[in-house]
Amino acid sequence: MGESFTIKINPKTLAYAIDNSGYTPEELVDKISSRFKVKYFNNEYLANIIKGKITPKYNDLKKIDSFLKRGVPYYFLTNPPKDRTFVKFRNKYPNFKLSPSLEIKLRKYELLREDIKDLCNLENISFERATPIYTLNNNPIEVAHKFRNLFNFDDIDIENLESKDIFKIIREKIEDNLVFVFKDDLENLRGCIFIGNNLPALILVNSTDDKNGEIFTLLHEFAHFLLNDEELDIDMPKFETDPTVEKWCNSFSYHFMMKDEDESEEKFLGKNIDELLDLSYLNYLSDRYKISKLAFVYRFYLLNLISSDDYNNYKKRFPYKQKNTSKKGGGNYYLTLKTRLSNKFTSLVYRNYITGNISTYEAFNYLQVKDHSRMNDLVEV
Repeated sequence: MGESFTIKINPKTLAYAIDNSGYTPEELVDKISSRFKVKYFNNEYLANIIKGKITPKYNDLKKIDSFLKRGVPYYFLTNPPKDRTFVKFRNKYPNFKLSPSLEIKLRKYELLREDIKDLCNLENISFERATPIYTLNNNPIEVAHKFRNLFNFDDIDIENLESKDIFKIIREKIEDNLVFVFKDDLENLRGCIFIGNNLPALILVNSTDDKNGEIFTLLHEFAHFLLNDEELDIDMPKFETDPTVEKWCNSFSYHFMMKDEDESEEKFLGKNIDELLDLSYLNYLSDRYKISKLAFVYRFYLLNLISSDDYNNYKKRFPYKQKNTSKKGGGNYYLTLKTRLSNKFTSLVYRNYITGNISTYEAFNYLQVKDHSRMNDLVEV
């Protein structure tokens, strides 16, 4: 009965929803065909719906909306509303405009949270937050020390490990707290966190940053998670966020990595401005403690060892993102993919695949691979 029931919609509204979904029409068709096993639902069928040449079946409209997440009544609207990706982010940054490519990318990660929820439900796994919510009244240094202890970080030989290994260790500990951590090219965003809406929490770290910058950003975004504060961290001075919140998160990140006794050993107070901002000295500190040079300069500012002008001048001379991303080709796609995908996510997909909860196509699509051997390379169970 439902299969033969058609429903008249506004095709322009559907086209707008698809354009802003993060999916191309072809990707949407692939997902619908795979999930619902409907052979007739092909590119031509969807194209004709979008063009208004045919009226969709009600059940097919529900299939489409299972990915677009708009609600069936949305497609009856005469004029589609001009929406932004995230309401909370829009309210915090009324004048900041995401590039179209970045907006689509962020929307894809927001949609991925829906998929992660579905995968968790298939395994009867709770993704509900177990970590306490902190406030700005909590001392960030004390909270940092607490999580350093919970993560057994004092047992880690930071100085003799590579930054990528430190990032991996912290990432695994954060993911144990039911936060999925991904890396991607985020243009002028240092990182961001998605929380709330009864969906799993997800952190994004900019993969174009230097390795120690990635570590600091990861901890910074986790601090936003602890505060239950959804946030875009923008690498643009005119869009600096709430200084109180940012100061808390930066303090948490710094004091997680730098023990009090190590800071005392470095004797910052005994150095003049030229010594503190000397690149060889900053490189030494960054290499030893796996903290970005900018974070150390910010710390010097907080300690009143340098002025705000000194700090801002350093930021102008040495932008946050330092990794050269201009080279084309030559890298190993699957090694890069392994660093970018959340380990917790790849394991979740793999378990659902081997138990038959999802199809081979769905597993390959989630993990962006084309064969079993490549999937096995990515998974850490």
